[in-house]
Amino acid sequence: MEESRLPTLQNLALKYIQDVTSKEEVLFSDSCRWLQVLYQLEAGYTCLHYYQYKAAQEHFSTAAKLAGLQVQLTGALGKRTRFQQGDKAQLVLQVHREADGQLEQPEEGVAVTPKDVALDDDTVLNKMKLTDPDQLQVVDLSSVEQALVLGLCINRKRNSPKDKLTEEEVLAYVYYLLGQPRDWSVQTGALLLRCREEKESSRRVERSMMQLQSLVDQCKVPTPPARVRLGLMYSVALPPRWI
Repeated sequence: MEESRLPTLQNLALKYIQDVTSKEEVLFSDSCRWLQVLYQLEAGYTCLHYYQYKAAQEHFSTAAKLAGLQVQLTGALGKRTRFQQGDKAQLVLQVHREADGQLEQPEEGVAVTPKDVALDDDTVLNKMKLTDPDQLQVVDLSSVEQALVLGLCINRKRNSPKDKLTEEEVLAYVYYLLGQPRDWSVQTGALLLRCREEKESSRRVERSMMQLQSLVDQCKVPTPPARVRLGLMYSVALPPRWI
């Protein structure tokens, strides 16, 4: 059952989003497109919080256009189990960046990221093994671009039925992000999504529980510092630790 939301706060939040959006060209310069992307992500998450799915879709789509990224699901031959003989079609994520779509943003290098708990199973592989890894070009994404891909994933999940296909689609996004750890908040959000998707799998539920415990425990240690953790927190919409 969906939680109720206070209509007063909803009206106030949506009004502020409308006010900022109407002045977006004045508030943001072209050299700060990455700030526009972050704003659109935060607005999209706010709309999702208040079940405004159509408005959220518009914000996430606008963020993708501003970033110059095209994100789509495709297929590739590969294996998922240790004893699989023939290659099968696997659902994977493909990201294309426009020629002039590189976001100019201040980067501080790769920060300390959460531990990615490996899958210890006698049948299922920890990572999908593609027949030809070079058939998919992996784009080196900045932290803001990774936050965008995560936002598109969460928006797809919220607008799709809860079934096996949606689970595979979400995991395709997650595996892409986990393949290039860069930002603490993005990696935490991606790992949390994987925990939620794997909890129904008999062969992955143990990893799901261990990973979730690792994510909770990391909040008790002093590293990385708060400025690193809070950098993209609102653009990733991480839940509080007690939820």
